[in-house]
Amino acid sequence: MCAQPYSCQHINEIIDEREGTIICYDCGLVLSNYFFTQPQPQHSFFTPSSILEEIKELLERLNLPQIFAHDIYENLMKLSPKTNSKTKKLIPYFVYKTLNEIGCPVSIKDISSVSGISENDLYDMQQAETLVLNPHALLEKYCKLLGLSDFKIYSVIKEKMPIIDTGHNPLTIIASLIYKYCKENNLKYSMKEIASTVGISSVSIQRYIKKC
Repeated sequence: MCAQPYSCQHINEIIDEREGTIICYDCGLVLSNYFFTQPQPQHSFFTPSSILEEIKELLERLNLPQIFAHDIYENLMKLSPKTNSKTKKLIPYFVYKTLNEIGCPVSIKDISSVSGISENDLYDMQQAETLVLNPHALLEKYCKLLGLSDFKIYSVIKEKMPIIDTGHNPLTIIASLIYKYCKENNLKYSMKEIASTVGISSVSIQRYIKKC
């Protein structure tokens, strides 16, 4: 037989979740009400304003105008989770993706160097998105950076670009073709200078030229 409420010390307490009360297991006395607290939503570290600031900072490091920030932001919000642990990596990737889509090409190496995100992570996201880098647009960019902005020079080098995917890194192909053009036309550009401008090693150029 249960102890009387006045004689019970209420040592054994249980929660009646259905009724929302805490009761004594021994005597059945309701000791207090039990209120369930709703879990608070987990907020992403990145708010809309901080995402925009991150995008603008990456554009500044790339020496590109911040006018592109809105397109990048819209692309990111449309195609990626807004509160996600991967947001830190998605921001640089969508900078890379959007810039290439709108005709302002940058390489994965460029994005990796200014963001600190590894090239492997960016490559993985690229494979998932099946984003194809436009080598012709990159060729024009690096020709200009090297001072080879004459359209005739660009056109001649462009004609030598592989029609099909050779499996080589587009930057390696571009740097190798620029180097070969300069060497054939007695332009004083060293392999090291071209490789440094494009962001690859001289060894990559040597290997490509040897195989092709």
